[in-house]
Amino acid sequence: MLVYYMITGLLLPTMLVGFGAIFRSHPPKNINMAFGYRTSRSMKSRESWDFANRYWGALVFRIGLAAEGVTLAVLAAGYLAAPGQMGNLSLVMSGLQIVLLFVSIPLTERQLKKRFDDNGKPREGF
Repeated sequence: MLVYYMITGLLLPTMLVGFGAIFRSHPPKNINMAFGYRTSRSMKSRESWDFANRYWGALVFRIGLAAEGVTLAVLAAGYLAAPGQMGNLSLVMSGLQIVLLFVSIPLTERQLKKRFDDNGKPREGF
């Protein structure tokens, strides 16, 4: 069962690392409604679109790596300390990973607001 919990526990962090690696180095070329970091602020201009996708990619890449490490450590320690509680522990870890994914949105939006005006034009100094 430990292998099952490790695989399911690492699914989201591994996806974050993968998508983060893609987005930070190869963001979607065109503003679109199908793929990319899509918010009204990120889609105002080509510059804001490129920045948002690269920034979000780098952010979720780091979040994914951290989540992988923490998940492995917590699940391994949980297996040794309380093997009968692995299902609950895995559920809690998955919930925390989802929270981390959602935290990436306001962090990215804050950077967009800091670097771009309401029309998507870069602010002075950035």
